[in-house]
Amino acid sequence: MALRGGDRERKDTIQDTLEVNTKRSNRNTSEIPTWRTITLGCYRSVAHLTRALTTKGIRISKGAAHALTKVSPSSIAGRDITLVNVSGHELGFERAARGRDIYSRAEEVGLSLVSSETGPQLRLAYSEQPRGECLLLGMNPVVDDDGNFSIFNLQNSRNVLWLEADRGRLDYYWSPSYRWVFGRRQVKPPY
Repeated sequence: MALRGGDRERKDTIQDTLEVNTKRSNRNTSEIPTWRTITLGCYRSVAHLTRALTTKGIRISKGAAHALTKVSPSSIAGRDITLVNVSGHELGFERAARGRDIYSRAEEVGLSLVSSETGPQLRLAYSEQPRGECLLLGMNPVVDDDGNFSIFNLQNSRNVLWLEADRGRLDYYWSPSYRWVFGRRQVKPPY
């Protein structure tokens, strides 16, 4: 099948983006500072977790409300998770990159995806989020009842804290200026 003019230009743009983004970051996990530690498994159910969010005055977008119904609270009460906060630039991307490439690069430097429970738990813990900041959660996408793939994001919009859901398809392109929250991979003892 021959490419039409616009399709050819789009293919060239995507190819240029992929070539620029082949630059690998020399960072490893020891160079990325720990941002914060939160505790998972504090709520028995999604209903309890949702109630805690609304009681604190946190707004929940329609998409996040749908995604919350798919969250499985940790069966291990009081499990701590260490989080890092990095941008696409800090992971070595100079231009927009696909979600799958961002996740792959994070893994290369010793980071891991977080569980879906991390989004609402972090939203509860991060009440001092600066106005205008948006953080995307590096997590396996949640698929809602309509078949939409979503990842959680945390925003402070006009001094109102939000738990929102964003595009979770791994082929979606993200600006390198976006900030991501990943877990620090736990090193298991050799014995």
